[in-house]
Amino acid sequence: MGMRMWSALILVVLLTSCGSVARYPVPTSQVEDGSPDFLGSERESGSGVVPVVGAKSVCVIDAKTGAVVYEKNANQRRAVASVQKLMTALVAVKTIPLEYEYEIQEGDIGIPGSQIEFEIGDRYTLRELLPPLLIKSANDAALVIAKKNTGSPREFVELMNQEALRLGMSQTRFANPHGLTVDLAAQHSTARDIARLAFYVQQDPLIAQLCRQKGVLFERGDGSAKYLPNTNQLLVTRRDCEGLKTGYTKAAGRCLVSKASAGERSLIVVCLGSGDLFRNPNQIWKDSNRLLDHFLYAVDR
Repeated sequence: MGMRMWSALILVVLLTSCGSVARYPVPTSQVEDGSPDFLGSERESGSGVVPVVGAKSVCVIDAKTGAVVYEKNANQRRAVASVQKLMTALVAVKTIPLEYEYEIQEGDIGIPGSQIEFEIGDRYTLRELLPPLLIKSANDAALVIAKKNTGSPREFVELMNQEALRLGMSQTRFANPHGLTVDLAAQHSTARDIARLAFYVQQDPLIAQLCRQKGVLFERGDGSAKYLPNTNQLLVTRRDCEGLKTGYTKAAGRCLVSKASAGERSLIVVCLGSGDLFRNPNQIWKDSNRLLDHFLYAVDR
């Protein structure tokens, strides 16, 4: 072989090696199988080369069967913020009549975070409170539903924990109905457990319908109406999106449970701890889009 050909081969090897080194920065974390998770690169999975996302925990499941398609740190215990309102809604529709009427009391006013800003004395049925709970992600709606006019949400939260165990969510514990931060030992879940929750929640027709609505007109106690846009931006940016629920606290980071369908495929994607509300607020949408695009359209399963 001539000197010129040897030189060309050496150059190709060097370029290939340099390209692979430049492609992968220093590992930032470890995935469950022990292999490095290279932020900004790609890693192999059972479904081919998966685009790596910034979310700290991920679980992708088949929405029809519940089978796990892809995972990253899926059993890591984390705060999940308002994503747990899916369980609040599920327990509510299972245990409380939809026409059960609540009266807003003084203790229902002024809860931190997203809220409807109820007026004391206003009366709403459970059917009327579910849209602000799931679409607006209102913390005061969650509290009112859980109190069920008993003055304390404790009994309702215990029902949430019992339902979690019944569904096989063995790494989950709830301490309140809205997801506001408490000690991690008292309230936590995992990406895999939340995916399991979403799998069952989507089977409830009312909850599924509300989770995929882009917004709702909420009639207040004084007769005025307020439009509540859905906090899930994918419902606007993706025609195939069917919900389900957003969440954010400083402890949890940005969280999203999304569902999308294309042809015979239907997926649920759970991303937890994906960016911060102020420094990189769009990371959660990028992460969820990348995973949905890959597993719905790029992978021949």
